[in-house]
Amino acid sequence: MIPALILTDAYICSRHGAFEVEHNSQALIHLQSGRCWQRWENKWYRRHSHRESLRAEIQDALDQMYRQGWQVTKITVAGRYQQLLAPYLDDHAQLFGISLEFNPESEPHWQVINFDLSKQPGIPAAYLWISHTN
Repeated sequence: MIPALILTDAYICSRHGAFEVEHNSQALIHLQSGRCWQRWENKWYRRHSHRESLRAEIQDALDQMYRQGWQVTKITVAGRYQQLLAPYLDDHAQLFGISLEFNPESEPHWQVINFDLSKQPGIPAAYLWISHTN
């Protein structure tokens, strides 16, 4: 056996454990769970593989907008999640009672970010994301 130095792009977080860099996409992969994060404009975005985690992230963002006095008028979701969210969508392409569309990911940032909320000042007429149980 020949002694060797192994070079790796692994990082240890005292709170979350070991992460490794995927060289092609520069994504961080949590080694224990396999969860993946990518960065866009100095913000990290988690790549979702389960609809519940994406739905929860959108719900948290809606709650933040509500607490800040914003009414969300449209949710735009990255096209890669269309099949994942299909069971939650009603006949009118709405999620939590809000108009929803999928972006085809032709722009580079849609390959990283998960969704975007269009908003206007005001309190929403319905609070469907607070009591939604689908």
